[in-house]
Amino acid sequence: MKNTALVIVLFVIMSCSTVVEYDVPFEKPHIVVNSIIHPDTFFIASLTESHYILDYNYYYDSITDARVEVYEAGALLGELNMLLPAIYANADIRPMPGVDYQLKVIRPGFDEVSAETLIPVKSPGFELLNVQKKAGMYGENVYEFTIELEDIINEDNYYEFSIQAYTHEYDYSVDPPVVIDSFPLNIGLKTNDALFKEDTDETWGEIFTFDDNLFKNAKISLNFETTWIPFDHFKWSQNPSEPVMVDLLIVVGVLNKELYLYKMSVDRQRETVGNPLTEPAFVYNNINNGLGIFSGYNAKKIPYVLEYYP
Repeated sequence: MKNTALVIVLFVIMSCSTVVEYDVPFEKPHIVVNSIIHPDTFFIASLTESHYILDYNYYYDSITDARVEVYEAGALLGELNMLLPAIYANADIRPMPGVDYQLKVIRPGFDEVSAETLIPVKSPGFELLNVQKKAGMYGENVYEFTIELEDIINEDNYYEFSIQAYTHEYDYSVDPPVVIDSFPLNIGLKTNDALFKEDTDETWGEIFTFDDNLFKNAKISLNFETTWIPFDHFKWSQNPSEPVMVDLLIVVGVLNKELYLYKMSVDRQRETVGNPLTEPAFVYNNINNGLGIFSGYNAKKIPYVLEYYP
Protein backbone atom coordinates (compact mmCIF):
# COMPACT_ATOMS: atom_id res chain seq x y z
CA MET A 1 0.00 0.00 0.00
CA LYS A 2 2.85 2.36 0.89
CA ASN A 3 4.54 1.70 -2.46
CA THR A 4 1.29 2.40 -4.31
CA ALA A 5 0.82 5.69 -2.48
CA LEU A 6 4.41 6.71 -3.27
CA VAL A 7 3.91 6.00 -6.96
CA ILE A 8 0.70 8.07 -6.99
CA VAL A 9 2.45 11.01 -5.27
CA LEU A 10 5.37 10.89 -7.73
CA PHE A 11 2.96 10.73 -10.67
CA VAL A 12 1.08 13.79 -9.42
CA ILE A 13 4.29 15.74 -8.84
CA MET A 14 5.74 14.86 -12.22
CA SER A 15 2.46 15.55 -14.02
CA CYS A 16 2.11 19.09 -12.74
CA SER A 17 3.90 21.83 -14.67
CA THR A 18 3.68 25.59 -14.90
CA VAL A 19 4.77 27.53 -17.93
CA VAL A 20 6.50 30.77 -16.96
CA GLU A 21 7.04 33.25 -19.77
CA TYR A 22 10.05 35.51 -19.37
CA ASP A 23 11.16 38.18 -21.78
CA VAL A 24 14.94 37.84 -21.89
CA PRO A 25 16.41 41.28 -22.58
CA PHE A 26 18.71 41.48 -25.58
CA GLU A 27 22.35 42.07 -24.75
CA LYS A 28 24.83 43.14 -27.39
CA PRO A 29 27.92 40.97 -27.91
CA HIS A 30 30.97 41.24 -25.69
CA ILE A 31 34.59 40.90 -26.74
CA VAL A 32 35.85 37.44 -25.77
CA VAL A 33 39.60 37.15 -25.17
CA ASN A 34 41.49 33.87 -24.87
CA SER A 35 45.21 34.21 -24.30
CA ILE A 36 47.39 31.86 -22.26
CA ILE A 37 51.06 32.81 -22.12
CA HIS A 38 54.18 30.89 -21.12
CA PRO A 39 57.94 31.39 -21.61
CA ASP A 40 58.26 28.83 -24.42
CA THR A 41 56.39 30.87 -27.01
CA PHE A 42 55.37 34.37 -28.08
CA PHE A 43 52.24 36.37 -27.26
CA ILE A 44 49.12 35.13 -29.04
CA ALA A 45 45.43 35.86 -28.46
CA SER A 46 42.08 34.77 -29.87
CA LEU A 47 39.34 37.42 -30.18
CA THR A 48 35.71 36.56 -30.85
CA GLU A 49 32.23 37.92 -30.09
CA SER A 50 29.97 36.44 -27.43
CA HIS A 51 26.46 35.17 -28.19
CA TYR A 52 23.09 36.36 -27.00
CA ILE A 53 21.68 33.74 -24.62
CA LEU A 54 18.91 32.74 -27.06
CA ASP A 55 21.24 32.56 -30.06
CA TYR A 56 21.65 28.91 -31.00
CA ASN A 57 24.39 29.53 -33.54
CA TYR A 58 27.34 27.31 -32.61
CA TYR A 59 29.85 29.44 -34.51
CA TYR A 60 31.39 32.53 -32.97
CA ASP A 61 32.10 35.61 -35.06
CA SER A 62 35.80 36.43 -35.41
CA ILE A 63 37.02 39.90 -34.51
CA THR A 64 39.17 41.33 -37.28
CA ASP A 65 39.15 45.07 -36.58
CA ALA A 66 40.74 45.34 -33.13
CA ARG A 67 43.98 46.84 -31.88
CA VAL A 68 45.67 44.59 -29.32
CA GLU A 69 48.34 46.05 -27.05
CA VAL A 70 50.65 44.31 -24.59
CA TYR A 71 52.11 46.18 -21.63
CA GLU A 72 55.01 45.04 -19.46
CA ALA A 73 55.14 46.54 -15.95
CA GLY A 74 52.95 49.42 -17.18
CA ALA A 75 54.97 50.26 -20.31
CA LEU A 76 53.86 49.44 -23.85
CA LEU A 77 55.77 46.34 -25.00
CA GLY A 78 54.21 45.99 -28.45
CA GLU A 79 51.09 45.27 -30.48
CA LEU A 80 49.71 41.94 -31.67
CA ASN A 81 48.99 41.71 -35.39
CA MET A 82 46.18 39.68 -36.94
CA LEU A 83 47.58 36.50 -38.51
CA LEU A 84 44.23 34.84 -39.20
CA PRO A 85 40.64 35.87 -38.51
CA ALA A 86 40.35 36.10 -34.70
CA ILE A 87 44.05 35.23 -34.16
CA TYR A 88 46.46 38.01 -33.13
CA ALA A 89 50.15 37.45 -32.39
CA ASN A 90 53.62 38.97 -32.32
CA ALA A 91 56.59 36.62 -32.68
CA ASP A 92 59.02 39.36 -31.62
CA ILE A 93 57.82 39.66 -28.03
CA ARG A 94 57.95 36.78 -25.57
CA PRO A 95 56.65 36.66 -21.99
CA MET A 96 58.97 36.09 -19.05
CA PRO A 97 58.24 34.58 -15.61
CA GLY A 98 57.57 36.94 -12.72
CA VAL A 99 56.69 39.96 -14.87
CA ASP A 100 53.34 41.76 -14.74
CA TYR A 101 51.69 41.84 -18.17
CA GLN A 102 48.58 43.67 -19.25
CA LEU A 103 46.57 43.00 -22.40
CA LYS A 104 44.33 45.72 -23.87
CA VAL A 105 41.87 45.33 -26.75
CA ILE A 106 40.50 48.44 -28.46
CA ARG A 107 37.72 47.99 -30.99
CA PRO A 108 35.41 50.59 -32.58
CA GLY A 109 31.94 50.57 -31.03
CA PHE A 110 33.00 48.60 -27.94
CA ASP A 111 34.34 49.47 -24.52
CA GLU A 112 38.06 48.88 -24.10
CA VAL A 113 38.72 45.51 -22.49
CA SER A 114 41.79 44.63 -20.47
CA ALA A 115 43.29 42.03 -18.17
CA GLU A 116 46.48 41.47 -16.17
CA THR A 117 48.44 38.33 -15.44
CA LEU A 118 51.79 36.98 -14.28
CA ILE A 119 53.64 33.77 -15.16
CA PRO A 120 54.76 31.83 -12.05
CA VAL A 121 58.45 32.43 -11.39
CA LYS A 122 59.39 28.85 -10.54
CA SER A 123 58.98 25.84 -12.77
CA PRO A 124 57.87 22.63 -11.03
CA GLY A 125 60.39 20.31 -9.44
CA PHE A 126 59.60 16.82 -10.69
CA GLU A 127 61.40 13.70 -11.83
CA LEU A 128 60.40 10.70 -13.91
CA LEU A 129 61.06 7.83 -11.49
CA ASN A 130 60.06 4.82 -13.55
CA VAL A 131 58.43 3.58 -16.75
CA GLN A 132 57.17 0.01 -16.69
CA LYS A 133 55.51 -2.22 -19.27
CA LYS A 134 53.15 -4.80 -17.83
CA ALA A 135 50.28 -7.02 -18.92
CA GLY A 136 46.74 -5.69 -18.62
CA MET A 137 43.58 -7.52 -17.62
CA TYR A 138 42.99 -8.77 -21.16
CA GLY A 139 46.62 -9.39 -22.06
CA GLU A 140 47.18 -5.96 -23.58
CA ASN A 141 50.38 -4.00 -22.93
CA VAL A 142 50.01 -1.39 -20.19
CA TYR A 143 52.61 1.35 -19.78
CA GLU A 144 52.89 2.82 -16.29
CA PHE A 145 54.64 6.13 -15.63
CA THR A 146 55.68 7.12 -12.10
CA ILE A 147 56.69 10.71 -11.34
CA GLU A 148 57.77 12.46 -8.15
CA LEU A 149 56.54 16.04 -7.74
CA GLU A 150 58.08 18.37 -5.16
CA ASP A 151 55.74 21.16 -4.08
CA ILE A 152 57.02 24.74 -4.29
CA ILE A 153 57.28 25.68 -0.62
CA ASN A 154 55.37 28.44 1.16
CA GLU A 155 53.02 29.08 -1.75
CA ASP A 156 49.58 28.00 -2.89
CA ASN A 157 50.38 26.06 -6.05
CA TYR A 158 48.34 24.77 -8.96
CA TYR A 159 49.65 22.06 -11.27
CA GLU A 160 48.89 20.29 -14.51
CA PHE A 161 50.21 16.95 -15.78
CA SER A 162 50.22 15.46 -19.26
CA ILE A 163 52.23 13.18 -21.53
CA GLN A 164 52.68 14.10 -25.17
CA ALA A 165 53.67 11.78 -28.03
CA TYR A 166 55.10 13.17 -31.25
CA THR A 167 53.41 12.01 -34.43
CA HIS A 168 54.81 12.55 -37.91
CA GLU A 169 53.37 13.53 -41.26
CA TYR A 170 55.13 12.03 -44.29
CA ASP A 171 55.59 13.00 -47.89
CA TYR A 172 54.92 9.74 -49.75
CA SER A 173 55.65 11.23 -53.18
CA VAL A 174 59.33 10.42 -52.70
CA ASP A 175 61.02 7.10 -51.99
CA PRO A 176 61.72 6.58 -49.19
CA PRO A 177 59.07 8.89 -47.66
CA VAL A 178 60.38 11.82 -45.62
CA VAL A 179 58.96 13.54 -42.55
CA ILE A 180 57.52 16.94 -43.42
CA ASP A 181 55.93 17.82 -40.08
CA SER A 182 55.84 16.65 -36.47
CA PHE A 183 53.37 17.63 -33.78
CA PRO A 184 52.58 16.47 -30.23
CA LEU A 185 49.35 14.80 -29.13
CA ASN A 186 48.24 14.37 -25.53
CA ILE A 187 47.95 10.72 -24.51
CA GLY A 188 44.84 9.38 -22.78
CA LEU A 189 45.82 8.34 -19.25
CA LYS A 190 44.30 6.52 -16.27
CA THR A 191 45.21 7.00 -12.62
CA ASN A 192 44.15 5.43 -9.33
CA ASP A 193 45.83 8.05 -7.14
CA ALA A 194 43.72 9.44 -4.31
CA LEU A 195 44.63 12.96 -5.42
CA PHE A 196 42.29 12.62 -8.40
CA LYS A 197 39.54 10.36 -7.06
CA GLU A 198 36.02 11.72 -7.13
CA ASP A 199 33.09 9.35 -7.51
CA THR A 200 35.03 6.35 -8.85
CA ASP A 201 38.27 4.52 -8.10
CA GLU A 202 39.70 5.40 -11.49
CA THR A 203 40.09 8.74 -13.24
CA TRP A 204 40.62 9.07 -16.99
CA GLY A 205 41.82 12.05 -18.97
CA GLU A 206 44.51 13.63 -21.12
CA ILE A 207 45.35 16.56 -18.85
CA PHE A 208 45.15 16.41 -15.04
CA THR A 209 44.74 19.71 -13.19
CA PHE A 210 45.14 19.82 -9.40
CA ASP A 211 46.25 21.92 -6.43
CA ASP A 212 48.71 21.16 -3.62
CA ASN A 213 46.24 20.96 -0.72
CA LEU A 214 47.05 17.28 -0.06
CA PHE A 215 50.85 17.61 -0.23
CA LYS A 216 51.65 21.16 0.88
CA ASN A 217 55.43 21.78 1.08
CA ALA A 218 56.12 18.07 0.49
CA LYS A 219 56.86 15.49 -2.20
CA ILE A 220 54.33 13.18 -3.78
CA SER A 221 54.59 10.21 -6.14
CA LEU A 222 51.94 9.87 -8.85
CA ASN A 223 51.20 6.95 -11.18
CA PHE A 224 49.59 7.11 -14.61
CA GLU A 225 48.83 4.31 -17.05
CA THR A 226 48.03 4.08 -20.74
CA THR A 227 47.41 1.23 -23.19
CA TRP A 228 47.67 3.16 -26.49
CA ILE A 229 50.17 5.75 -27.65
CA PRO A 230 50.17 7.52 -31.02
CA PHE A 231 53.06 6.00 -32.97
CA ASP A 232 54.80 6.21 -36.32
CA HIS A 233 52.82 3.77 -38.49
CA PHE A 234 55.29 4.07 -41.36
CA LYS A 235 58.30 2.98 -39.28
CA TRP A 236 56.27 0.16 -37.73
CA SER A 237 55.12 -1.10 -41.15
CA GLN A 238 58.76 -1.55 -42.18
CA ASN A 239 59.36 -4.07 -39.39
CA PRO A 240 56.17 -4.91 -37.45
CA SER A 241 57.98 -7.50 -35.32
CA GLU A 242 60.07 -4.80 -33.63
CA PRO A 243 58.93 -2.10 -31.16
CA VAL A 244 58.48 1.45 -32.38
CA MET A 245 60.63 4.08 -30.69
CA VAL A 246 58.23 6.85 -29.67
CA ASP A 247 59.44 10.28 -28.57
CA LEU A 248 57.50 11.40 -25.49
CA LEU A 249 57.40 14.58 -23.43
CA ILE A 250 56.48 14.25 -19.75
CA VAL A 251 55.06 17.66 -18.84
CA VAL A 252 54.25 19.25 -15.48
CA GLY A 253 53.12 22.87 -15.45
CA VAL A 254 52.70 25.40 -12.65
CA LEU A 255 49.56 27.45 -13.35
CA ASN A 256 48.74 30.83 -11.95
CA LYS A 257 45.54 30.95 -9.91
CA GLU A 258 43.47 32.53 -12.69
CA LEU A 259 44.28 29.74 -15.13
CA TYR A 260 43.55 27.07 -12.51
CA LEU A 261 40.15 28.58 -11.71
CA TYR A 262 39.36 28.92 -15.40
CA LYS A 263 40.23 25.29 -16.22
CA MET A 264 38.32 23.91 -13.25
CA SER A 265 35.23 25.98 -14.12
CA VAL A 266 35.35 24.78 -17.74
CA ASP A 267 35.50 21.17 -16.52
CA ARG A 268 32.51 21.74 -14.23
CA GLN A 269 30.49 23.28 -17.05
CA ARG A 270 31.22 20.34 -19.36
CA GLU A 271 30.17 17.89 -16.66
CA THR A 272 26.86 19.64 -15.98
CA VAL A 273 25.80 20.87 -19.41
CA GLY A 274 22.34 19.59 -20.34
CA ASN A 275 21.63 18.31 -16.83
CA PRO A 276 18.45 20.00 -15.50
CA LEU A 277 19.13 18.75 -11.95
CA THR A 278 22.36 20.71 -11.49
CA GLU A 279 23.00 24.38 -10.94
CA PRO A 280 24.52 26.32 -13.85
CA ALA A 281 28.32 26.29 -13.84
CA PHE A 282 29.75 29.66 -14.81
CA VAL A 283 33.15 29.84 -16.49
CA TYR A 284 35.72 31.92 -14.62
CA ASN A 285 36.45 35.27 -16.26
CA ASN A 286 39.21 37.82 -15.59
CA ILE A 287 38.62 40.16 -18.55
CA ASN A 288 37.53 43.68 -17.55
CA ASN A 289 34.54 44.85 -19.66
CA GLY A 290 34.61 41.57 -21.57
CA LEU A 291 34.75 37.81 -21.25
CA GLY A 292 37.46 35.18 -21.36
CA ILE A 293 40.85 34.52 -19.83
CA PHE A 294 44.32 36.08 -19.90
CA SER A 295 46.66 33.96 -17.80
CA GLY A 296 49.94 32.08 -17.77
CA TYR A 297 51.93 29.07 -16.67
CA ASN A 298 55.48 27.78 -16.37
CA ALA A 299 56.38 24.19 -17.21
CA LYS A 300 59.11 21.60 -16.98
CA LYS A 301 59.34 18.98 -19.74
CA ILE A 302 61.29 15.72 -19.62
CA PRO A 303 61.91 13.91 -22.93
CA TYR A 304 61.68 10.12 -22.93
CA VAL A 305 62.04 7.54 -25.70
CA LEU A 306 59.62 4.65 -25.22
CA GLU A 307 59.87 1.19 -26.75
CA TYR A 308 56.24 0.83 -27.83
CA TYR A 309 54.74 -2.47 -28.96
CA PRO A 310 51.64 -1.80 -31.13
